[in-house]
Amino acid sequence: MKIKTAPATTETLRRLLLSSLAALLAFPAVAQEGAAEDPEPEPLPEPLTLEDALAEADADHPDLATARARLEGARAQERRAASGKGWRAGVEARAAEVGLPSDYYEDASAGDHYARAYLTRTLYDSGATAAAREAEGDRSEAAEERVFTARQARRLSIMRRYFDTLLADLEADRAEEHMAIVFIEVDRLRDRHELGQISDVELAEKEAEYQQALAERNTANSRKRRTRSRLANALNRPGELSSRFRPPELPELDRDVPDFDELREQVREENPELAALRREVAAARSGIEQARASNDPRLDLELSTYAWSRTLRSRYDWEAALRLDIPFYQGGEVAAAEDSARARLREARARLRRTEMELEQATLEAWQDLENLAGDREAADAQRDYREKYLSYARKLYEMEVQADLGDSMVNLTAARRDQAEKAFGIAMAWARIDALRGRLPRNDAQEEAP
Repeated sequence: MKIKTAPATTETLRRLLLSSLAALLAFPAVAQEGAAEDPEPEPLPEPLTLEDALAEADADHPDLATARARLEGARAQERRAASGKGWRAGVEARAAEVGLPSDYYEDASAGDHYARAYLTRTLYDSGATAAAREAEGDRSEAAEERVFTARQARRLSIMRRYFDTLLADLEADRAEEHMAIVFIEVDRLRDRHELGQISDVELAEKEAEYQQALAERNTANSRKRRTRSRLANALNRPGELSSRFRPPELPELDRDVPDFDELREQVREENPELAALRREVAAARSGIEQARASNDPRLDLELSTYAWSRTLRSRYDWEAALRLDIPFYQGGEVAAAEDSARARLREARARLRRTEMELEQATLEAWQDLENLAGDREAADAQRDYREKYLSYARKLYEMEVQADLGDSMVNLTAARRDQAEKAFGIAMAWARIDALRGRLPRNDAQEEAP
C-alpha cells in the first residue's frame, strides 16, 4: 500500500520563509550612522594667544582621532569578550523538496521544510571567557591611556609650534633691520665711489655683504610662513595662517626645579605610556590562560523549538539539552596558540623595558634642560639689559654726531630679545615635557592627570 503525501505547495514554502524572516527582523539591528559633516569651526582669533591655540588641542586632529578610534575598537572587543558566556538566540530554517521512494509513496516528491528557534548559553568553559574578558579589559585601559598620551602630544606640539613662530618673527625682525642698515651703508659707499673716495674692492665687499643680508632676510621671511603653516597643521587648521601673535605669560619661569630622584620615581609610577604597556603585559598573560583553556572541558545549555511541514513520529517539537565537550587532541592548535601568546608576552615585556629606559633618559634631559636654561636665561637677561642701555648710549652719541652705529645697536638689541625669548620658551617647554612625563596635561590649569 502506497502512502499519499500532501502536495508541496508554494504557499507552504512562502509561509515558512516569511515566518523565519519575521523572527530575524524581530531582533534589534544596529543602525548605520550617517557620516554627518562637522560644522565649520570659527576662525582663529587675531591676535592668536597661546591659550587660544591650546584650546584647539582636543579637536579632532588625525593623531587624536586615531587614538580614539583604537579605544573604541578596544572597548568593542571588551564587550565581545564579556558576551562569551551570555545568551545566544536565533532562528534557522530550511525549505527543501525531497524525492520519495515509489515503493511507499504515490507522489514522486514532497516538501520537507522546517524552522528552528534556539537559545543557547555556555555554562562552563574552564575560565576561557574570564581570561578573554580580563585580557580585553587590560587592552581597553591601555588604549584609554594612549588617548591621554595623544592629548599630551597635541599640547606639546602646539606649544612648540607656537614658540617657533614667535622666534621666527623675532629673527625676521633682526634680519630686516640688519638688511636695512647694510643697504644704507652700501648706498653711502656708492656715492663716495662716484666721487673717487673709495676703491672698487671696498664697494664690492659691502655690496656682497648686502646681498648676504638680503638672502638672510628672505630666508627669515620664508621661515615665518613655514612656522605659521606648521602651527596651522598642529591646530588642525591647514592653510589658516595667523598673522599676529601675542607673547604668552610664562608662569613656568617661577617654578622651582624638582629633585631629580623624586621626579624619576614619579615618572615611573605615573607615566601614562608606562601604564599602558603594563596593561598590555597583563593582557598578554591573560592571553596565555585563554589559550590553555581552549583545550579544557566546556558545558553548554541548548534550548530549541521546531516547526515541521511534515508530521512524523520520529520528529520532536522542542529540545532541552546539556552538551559537554571534552577535547583530547586538536592537532597542535592549542600548543601553537600558547606559543603565540607567550611570544606576545615577551614582546610586551621588551617594549615596556625599552620604554622605561627611554623615559629615564627623557626625564634626565628635561631636568638638565631646566638646570642649564635657568643659567642661560640669566645670561640672556643680562645681555638684553646691556643692549638696551647701550642703545640708549648710542642714541645720545648719534644725536651728538660723535658716532653713527645706532643701527647696529638696534640689531643687537633685537637679537638679544630673540635669545632671551628662546631661553624662556625653552624653560616652558622643558616644564611641559616634565608634566607630560609624570602623567599630566602640559600647560593645563586643572592639571588633569592620566586616567
